[in-house]
Amino acid sequence: MPEIPEAGALTRGRVESLVRRSLRSGESLSLQLAYGEDEGEIFIADGKITAAKAGQLEGEQALTRLWSLESGSFAMKRGQVAKTVMFEQSTAKLLLAADRHQARWDRYVDRMGDLNRVFFAPQGAAEASGLPAPLRPFLDRFDGETSVAEVIYGSDLDDLMALRLVSKLVEQDVLDEIVQKEEAVRDVGAEKAAAEAWLDGHSGVFENPFAKSEQEEAVSDAFGEFTDPPEKARVEESVPRLEPKPEPKPEPEPEPEPEPEPEPEPEPEPEPEPEPEPEPEPEPEPEPEPEPEPEPEPEPEPGAISVTFTEPGSLGIKFTPNRAMGSLEILAINPG
Repeated sequence: MPEIPEAGALTRGRVESLVRRSLRSGESLSLQLAYGEDEGEIFIADGKITAAKAGQLEGEQALTRLWSLESGSFAMKRGQVAKTVMFEQSTAKLLLAADRHQARWDRYVDRMGDLNRVFFAPQGAAEASGLPAPLRPFLDRFDGETSVAEVIYGSDLDDLMALRLVSKLVEQDVLDEIVQKEEAVRDVGAEKAAAEAWLDGHSGVFENPFAKSEQEEAVSDAFGEFTDPPEKARVEESVPRLEPKPEPKPEPEPEPEPEPEPEPEPEPEPEPEPEPEPEPEPEPEPEPEPEPEPEPEPEPEPGAISVTFTEPGSLGIKFTPNRAMGSLEILAINPG
């Protein structure tokens, strides 16, 4: 069984949800609704909607009005049954008609805005808009104090038709909206805290010169006047005043021992020099060839003169070729 709250606030679609839960529960109950200055009621018995009232409306018009409520309150009264059954058609058809009405209603509400808006009709608005004379009483309902929802619910027109009429008047700028100015809510607690902080010298600029005296006054108000005990002076005189012992000087920290110098690394042993290679044995010098024996000087031919020079000197010799013999012949000798 679905849980149904006993009471609460109304929002868009809340009435539909409550009715469908009540139908599934199978209980007999009455859903009482309050909106503005009007009241409504929907009766359910044995899983069926039996009756509906909304202000002066009854039947299907009352059901569609209550179906579209977006604000107000509700209360569930179990065990209550309608005195007369107002609906001859089935509950399924009633729900289908209510859903269709709600879809069109939501479309116009979204176009115009909140139904709690307040408008007023300025003078000459009816003539300027061309509104028919039978509808002028409807226009006069916009007095600057009545909300759109109150105008619709107080009209003799069908709710959906009245909503369409208001939407068109707003879109054509026939109506002027009254803008509600929200008064700034004073935070008295914050003001008091700020004043106390400033007076206590925490403002960052001034200091309270009476802070000490005010604290003494507060203590005296709570605990009475402060007086010195009679034995205080004597006790102070009898008790020797202990001077604080001088703090011991910190002992100097021992100097760190010098680190031992690292031992020198042993020098590497010299590598042995390579043994000199044995010099190659000298090749035996070739024996000198024997000098050729000088050819014997040819013997002078007969008639030739042989001369031997023993001392240096100058001598002029003139030669002439002997073509027949293929040699040179001395032509003349001139003394130097």
